[in-house]
Amino acid sequence: MGDGTVLSGPEATVEHVYLRAQNCTVTVGAASPAGHLAQSLHVLVFVLEVLRVEPAACIPTQPDTRLTAYVTGNPAHYLFDWTFGDGSSNTTVRGCPTVTHNFTRSGTFPLALVLSSRVNRAHYFTSICVEPEVGNVTLQPERQFVQLGYEARLVACSWPPFPYRYTWDFGTEEAAPARAGGPEVTFIYRDPGSYLVTVTASNNISAANDSALVEVQEPVLVTSIKVNGSLGLELQQPYLFSAVGRGRPASYVWDLGDGGRLEGPEVTHAYNSTGDFTVRVAGWNEVSRSEAWLNVTVKRRVRGLVVNASRTVVPLNGSVSFSTSLEAGSDVRYSWVLCDRCTPIPGGPTISYTFRSVGTFNIIVTAENEVGSAQDSIFVYVLQLIEGLQVVGGGRYFPTNHTVQLQAVVRDGTNVSYSWTAWRDRGPALAGSGKGFSLTALEAGTYHVQLRATNMLGSAWADCTVDFVEPVGWLMVAASPNPAAVNTSVTLSAELAGGSGVLPHTRPALGHHDGREPAGLSQHHRGSGCAGACEWPQHQGQRAGRQLRGGRVLCALLGAAGHGHQCELVLGCARRQQQAWPSCHHGLPGCWHLLHPAQCLQRSQLGLSHLQPHGGGAHRGPGAVGQQQGGGTRAAGPFSDPAGCRLSCHLPPAGRRGQPRGAPRAPFLPQLPPRRRPRGERAGQKPRELGPGAGAHRGAGGRERAAGAQLLRAWHRHGTERNFTARVQRGSRVAYAWYFSLQKVQGDSLVILSGRDVTYTPVAAGLLEIQVRAFNALGSENRTLVLEVQDAVQYVALQSGPCFTNRSAQFEAATSPSPRRVAYHWDFGDGSPGQDTDEPRAEHSYLRPGDYRVQVNASNLVSFFVAQATVTVQVLACREPEVDVVLPLQVLMRRSQRNYLEAHVDLRDCVTYQTEYRWEVYRTASCQRPGRPARVALPGVDVSRPQLVLPRLALPVGHYCFVFVVSFGDTPLARSIQANVTVAPERLVPIIEGGSYRVWSDTQDLVLDGSESYDPNLEDGDQTPLSFHWACVASTQREAGGCALNFGPRGSSTVTIPRERLAAGVEYTFSLTVWKAGRKEEATNQTVLIRSGRVPIVSLECVSCKAQAVYEVSRSSYVYLEGRCLNCSSGSKRGRWAARTFSNKTLVLDETTTSTGSAGMRLVLRRGVLRDGEGYTFTLTVLGRSGEEEGCASIRLSPNRPPLGGSCRLFPLGAVHALTTKVHFECTGWHDAEDAGAPLVYALLLRRCRQGHCEEFCVYKGSLSGYGAVLPPGFRPHFEVGLAVVVQDQLGAAVVALNRSLAITLPEPNGSATGLTVWLHGLTASVLPGLLRQADPQHVIEYSLALVTVLNEYEQALDVAAEPKHERQRRAQIRKNITETLVSLRVHTVDDIQQIAAALAQCMGPSRELVCRSCLKQTLHKLEAMMRILQAETTAGTVTPTAIGDSILNITGDLIHLASSDVRAPQPSELGAESPSRMVASQAYNLTSALMRILMRSRVLNEEPLMLAGEEIVAQGKRSDPRSLLCYGGAPGPGCHFSIPEAFSGALANLSDVVQLIFLVDSNPFPFGYISNYTVSTKLRQLRCGPAPGLRRCCGHPGQQQPCGRAASAAQLYAAGRPLPV
Repeated sequence: MGDGTVLSGPEATVEHVYLRAQNCTVTVGAASPAGHLAQSLHVLVFVLEVLRVEPAACIPTQPDTRLTAYVTGNPAHYLFDWTFGDGSSNTTVRGCPTVTHNFTRSGTFPLALVLSSRVNRAHYFTSICVEPEVGNVTLQPERQFVQLGYEARLVACSWPPFPYRYTWDFGTEEAAPARAGGPEVTFIYRDPGSYLVTVTASNNISAANDSALVEVQEPVLVTSIKVNGSLGLELQQPYLFSAVGRGRPASYVWDLGDGGRLEGPEVTHAYNSTGDFTVRVAGWNEVSRSEAWLNVTVKRRVRGLVVNASRTVVPLNGSVSFSTSLEAGSDVRYSWVLCDRCTPIPGGPTISYTFRSVGTFNIIVTAENEVGSAQDSIFVYVLQLIEGLQVVGGGRYFPTNHTVQLQAVVRDGTNVSYSWTAWRDRGPALAGSGKGFSLTALEAGTYHVQLRATNMLGSAWADCTVDFVEPVGWLMVAASPNPAAVNTSVTLSAELAGGSGVLPHTRPALGHHDGREPAGLSQHHRGSGCAGACEWPQHQGQRAGRQLRGGRVLCALLGAAGHGHQCELVLGCARRQQQAWPSCHHGLPGCWHLLHPAQCLQRSQLGLSHLQPHGGGAHRGPGAVGQQQGGGTRAAGPFSDPAGCRLSCHLPPAGRRGQPRGAPRAPFLPQLPPRRRPRGERAGQKPRELGPGAGAHRGAGGRERAAGAQLLRAWHRHGTERNFTARVQRGSRVAYAWYFSLQKVQGDSLVILSGRDVTYTPVAAGLLEIQVRAFNALGSENRTLVLEVQDAVQYVALQSGPCFTNRSAQFEAATSPSPRRVAYHWDFGDGSPGQDTDEPRAEHSYLRPGDYRVQVNASNLVSFFVAQATVTVQVLACREPEVDVVLPLQVLMRRSQRNYLEAHVDLRDCVTYQTEYRWEVYRTASCQRPGRPARVALPGVDVSRPQLVLPRLALPVGHYCFVFVVSFGDTPLARSIQANVTVAPERLVPIIEGGSYRVWSDTQDLVLDGSESYDPNLEDGDQTPLSFHWACVASTQREAGGCALNFGPRGSSTVTIPRERLAAGVEYTFSLTVWKAGRKEEATNQTVLIRSGRVPIVSLECVSCKAQAVYEVSRSSYVYLEGRCLNCSSGSKRGRWAARTFSNKTLVLDETTTSTGSAGMRLVLRRGVLRDGEGYTFTLTVLGRSGEEEGCASIRLSPNRPPLGGSCRLFPLGAVHALTTKVHFECTGWHDAEDAGAPLVYALLLRRCRQGHCEEFCVYKGSLSGYGAVLPPGFRPHFEVGLAVVVQDQLGAAVVALNRSLAITLPEPNGSATGLTVWLHGLTASVLPGLLRQADPQHVIEYSLALVTVLNEYEQALDVAAEPKHERQRRAQIRKNITETLVSLRVHTVDDIQQIAAALAQCMGPSRELVCRSCLKQTLHKLEAMMRILQAETTAGTVTPTAIGDSILNITGDLIHLASSDVRAPQPSELGAESPSRMVASQAYNLTSALMRILMRSRVLNEEPLMLAGEEIVAQGKRSDPRSLLCYGGAPGPGCHFSIPEAFSGALANLSDVVQLIFLVDSNPFPFGYISNYTVSTKLRQLRCGPAPGLRRCCGHPGQQQPCGRAASAAQLYAAGRPLPV
C-alpha cells in the first residue's frame, strides 16, 4: 500500500486506512499459474480541510465581495457550503472555492464553511471584518481664531459614520510625531501664528484627511499712548500718536476727541481748536480687545507779546505799572524780571514795581504755556532830581587871551546833561555843552555865564560872572640924574607896556642886604598880578669894608597870585650862567604867572611864562615837556630860555607837600606779573625789548607812561590764578572796571570784574586782552594790556615714518596738550643745520644710510620740552612703479550698468615692500580744474586693487575725476594717474502694460497703463515721478485725421477708454511719452486690436529686461518673458509662444532653444539662440476655456549690436609651459557699435576637457585691451586647452574676437619633470608671497590656479607607492600654501567668486588625503562670504551662474567627504564639543542647500531642472507646480533614486509654485552620529520642497505610498530604507 502495509487476497478490491498524509505508490500484483502481472498507482493521501479564506483582512462595504477558500486536494471534487453570519441564507457552490456575496452593512461577521467531499467533510470557522470606505472627512474648528494659551478645540466629522481612527497634525514646526485621538481633540499653541491643522480619519481599508486653518492670536493689551511731544499740544500742528502695548496681530482705531477717527498703530493728527481732549485708542483682534486713553490739552502758541509801562522815566523810589498784550495764546503764565540779576517773579499780565535805586532797568516779561513762549522787554530809566547845581573852577578876574575852565557840580542828580551860555553886553557870546565849559576872551570885559542842568525829570539853573582884564606888560624905570650925588634930587620916570585898570604904586626905599635901598616902582591892576622894575643907582664911592662883587643886583618882587596866595620870585643874574629854581605850591586850579630872566647880565628886561594847570588840557610855556595834567598833578621842568638859563617849577599834588622835590613818581600803570621768556626765545638768552614803535613791552619794573599804548606780556599757563592791581598817581574816589577778553580756539570769552585788586584765571589758551578803566566823577582813563595765555608743554612724542636716502622723510612731534603757539627747533643728527618750524612737522633728506638721533625742542612762552628718537635710514630696494590708464580723455560710464576701470601697473619686479593701491573719486568737471573738489565715498566697492569695478547705480550722474595711486608701503615710492570720467544717465524707459501688441475685448473698457515706466538710473524705492502724455496716433478705421480718440491733459499714468468708443475689428495704435525735469522725452507705442465678444486679455512683460536694465537683445542675451491672462479663470490658461525676427524669419521655440518649451505662460530662451543684429517679436497666444476664444499679446525687442571693427592676436603660440610662459592677448580697433566712445570689457576664457568632462576658467575680465597671464596646463596626454577672447559692451552684447587651441605643457625646471615637487614648493614659498605683497588679487588668483593645476596633473602620473614620505609632505605643504593664499583674498564681486571658487575647487584635487585639513573652516567662511554676494546678485530675470555653482558644489562635496573619512577619529575630550572636521561636514552640506536655494531664485516656474554635478554630490532643483515635481508618480525620470507617491500632491494642494531640491551625496554629511558596527548605505536621498519665498521641507521614505503628514524643522535623511542616525 506504499506505507509499508501489504495486503493479499483473492479479491481484486481492497480497503486500507492511511494513518498520516503522504504521497504513496500503491502496487498491485496479480499472479496465476500462467504468469505474473504488476501495476502501480500514485496516491495522494491528505486530510480534507480548509486552509484559509481570503481576504483575511478587512474588506470594504461594497457589493459582490469575492471570498476564496484555499483547501487541500482538488476543489473541483468538493462541495462548498458558505454561511456568512450577516443574516443572509447559506450559499452552496460545487467545484469552485470562490463565492461572491453582498455585505449590506459593516461589522465583524462569523463566517462558516462546510467542505464536503465524497468521503469526508471539513468545517472552517472564522470572522470577516467589513468596514466602509471613508467617504468624506470635514475638519471643523470650534473657533477659527484662538487666543494664545487657550485650548483650540477641533472636531472631525466623517462620513459614512464609523468608529474611525483619527490622527492629528496641528501644524507646528516641532518634530513631535502626529497625535492619535478621537474625532474631537484640544490643543494649546505656544506661539501665535497661522497653523494648518490636518486630521486623517482611517480604518483598516481606507483613509482620508482634511485640513483647516487655525489662527492663534496673542491678546491685545494697549498699555498707554505715546505722543511725540508733551501733554500740551500746539494748535494746528501735526503730532504722532503711537499705541504702546503688545499683542499681534492687532487692529487699531483712534478717537482723537475732536471728532477725528483714524486707524493704525500710529496716526498723525493736528487739532484745529483749543481745549482739553481725550485721545482714545482701541486695539483688537479676533480674540481680544483693549483700550487706552490719554488726556491732552491743545493750546495756542504764545505769539505777539507786547509790554507797556505807565511811564519809562521814573524818579528814585517811584512806582511803575506794567501791562502786557498778546496777539495769540491760551492759558498763559507770566514771569517778570524787574532788575539786573534778579530771578524771575511769577505774576499776571500786569504788575507794579517801586524802584529803589537809580539806573537803566531792562524789564523783561515772559509769557509761556505748554506749547511755547514769547518774551518782550522795555527799558525804564530811574533818575534822581537835580539838586545843588554849582559852577566851580572860575574866579572873578582873568587875563585876556586866557582860557577859563568852568565845571558843573551837582549835589544830587543822575543822567544829567549840561548846557552853557556866556553873555556879554546883553547878548550871547558863546554856548557849549558838557560838564566842563571853556571860556576865552581876547578883549577885556565882563561875561555872565549861565548853566542849565537837565535830565529826563527836569532842569536846574546856576550862573556866575567872569571879568577879563588885560595883563600888565613890562615896566621900564629911568632915574635922572644917574649917577646922582647924595642928597641930590633924582627924577624917576616909568614906562608901562599894556594893562587895563592899572593902579600905580611906588615905594621909595626897599631894604637891601648890603645896606642900600634901591628905588622901586610897582604897578598893580585888579586881580591880575604885578609887574615891577628896580634900579640901583651907582654910587660914586665905596663904603668901608663893603664892596659890590661882580655887579650882582638883587631885586625882590611881590605880586598877587589870586585866591589869596603869594608868589615870591627871586631872580639872580651873574656874569656866569646862573639858575634860579622857583618853587610854587598850589592846590586849586588857577592862572599862575612865573617871572624869569629873559636875558642874563646884558638885559634887564623880564619875561613872563605862563602855566595853566587844570583837568582838561595844558598850555605849555616855552620849552615845556610833559603831558596834560589834572588839577593837583605834578608838572616837572626844566623850562629853558634862549640864553641858556633854566627855570624849574614843581607843583606837588594837594596833600603831598611833604614829598621831597625831585622824587620819582610812577605813572598810572597796572602792576604786571613777572615776565616769561618770549615764544621762540631759547633758554639762556636775554629777553628782547622792542621799542614802543614796535608795540613791544618792557619789564614789570618799567615806569614809562602807558596811556593808550598796548603792552604785550606772556602768561605762565592757562588755569593758573593771577592777581592784578591798578594804581593811579593821584585822584580821589576812583573806581575801577576790568575787562578780560580771551580769544581762544573754541570762541571768545569775556569776564568783567571791578575793584582795584582783582583775580582772574583763564579757562583756556589764547590771546588775552586786559582793559582797565579808572574813573571818578571828573573823568576816566583807560589802559590796555595784551597777554599771551599758553599751555605748558607737558609731553612731546617724536614720530617718523621709514627713512630712505635722498628721499624726504616726514617727522612729527605729537605735542600734548596742544601744539598751538608752540615753536619747534629740529636737530636731525646728521650735522645739517637745525630747522625751526611753527608746525609740529618737519621734512628732511638724509644723504647716507645709518642710524641718526633726531631731537626736537618744543617751546612756547611758558615752557619747553625736548624729545628724541633714533631713526634708521635705509637705501631703497626698488625703483618707482609705472602706472598707466589707456583710456580716452573722457571716459563714459553708464550709471545703470556695471563699469570697469583699470590701471596698467608695472611694479618693476619689486616684491620687497607691501604694495598698496588706492582709487579716489572726486566730484569735479575736470581733473585739471584748480581747487579742492569734494571726495566721493564708494561704500562696498573694493578701491584697493588696480581694477575698479563699479556696481550699477554706484555713482550719481555727473562729472568725476578718478585718481589712482600705487605706492610701496611706507616708502616714498609712489605714482598716481588721473582719468576724467562722466557718468551718463540711461534713457527713461516708457512701458505700456501688455506689450507692443495685444488683443482686447469690446465688452470691457480699454485700460492703458503706463505706471510701470521708470528711470533706470534710480533704485526702485527711489523713483521720482514722471510726466506722461498719451496719444492715439493711428487706427485702421477709415476716419479723416487718423485716430478719433482723444485723451485728457498730460500727467496721468493710466487712461481708460470707454468700451462704447471702441469699434470691433479696428486696430488702434497708442503712443506714450514720458519725461521729467532735465531728461529727454522717451516714447513707446502699443497697438490694440478690438475683438467682439469675450476673449482672453493677455499681457506680456520682459522680466529679464527690467532686471538687467537692458531692453535690447543680442546673441549673448538671457531673455525671460512672462505672460498673464487678466480675465482667465484658474487652470484654464493654455499658452503657446511664437517668435519671429524683424526680417520676418521664424525662430523655432522648442526644448533646444528654450528651457521652458513653447507651451505655458513663461518663456526662457537659451543663451546663444538669438542672432546678433536681429530684433525679435515674441507672441503669446492664450486659448479660452472652450478652446475657441483666442487672445494674444506681443512684445518687440530691438537688437543690440556687439562691438565691431577690431581684431585680437595671441602670443606666443609654441613651446608654452605652465608657470614659466606668459600667454598674452592684444586687441585693437574694437568699438561699441552703438556708441563709439563707450568703454569695452575684455575677457580671456580657458577651457580644457578630458573624457567628456570639461573645466572652464575665466582667467581675466576687465577693461584692458591687452593682458598677459600664466595659464593652467591642459590634461594629459596632449595638454591642449581652448582659449577665447571675448569683447563685450556695457549692455552685455559680446563677440568672440579670438578662439583657438593651444598646447600648455607641464614646466620642466631642470630639463625634466623629476624635480617638479621641489621646484613647486619653492614657488609657493617665494613667488606666491611676493605676489601677495604686490597686492593685485588678479595675479595671485591666476598664479595660484596655474600652480595647483600643475600639481594636480603631476599627481595624476605619479607612482604614489614609490614616492618618499618627505615628497608627500612637500606636496601637502604646496596645496596648503595655495589654499591659504586663496582663502585670504577679499571677495567683492561675482567675478571674484567665479575665479576664486574655480581655483579652490582645484585645491581639493585628486589627492584628497593631501588636502589642507587646517584650512577647512577658513574655506567654509570664504564660501559663506561668496553666498552673501551671490544672494544679492541672483534675482529673477538674471542668468543662473551654473559655473560658480559647479565649483562651489565640488568644494562642499569634498569637504563632506574629508569629514566623513574622519568618522572613526577619537571623540573630543571636552563635554559637548564636536570635532572641527565633523562640524565642517554638516556646515558644508547646509551651504550646499543654501547655494541651491540662492540659484533657484533665478529659475522660472516649470522650467527644466537645474542640475549641478560634483564628484561627491549631485544636486537638482526645480520650480514647479505640485503636479510637475521631479520623480513624481509611477514613472520617475532619469537621475531619480526614488519616486514621490501621487498622494503627496495633497500636502501641497494650496500651493501653485514650489521649489524642489534633490541631493545625492556620496558621503555622510552628518558623521557625528556614528554608531559602531552599524552599516548604512553611503547614498543620501533627500527631498525638499517648499513655496518660492521660503522652503517647507517634506520628507518620505522611498517608495512610500502616502505623503508626509507634517513639516520637519530639520532635514530628515533616509538611506537603505532606514533613517540615518542624526
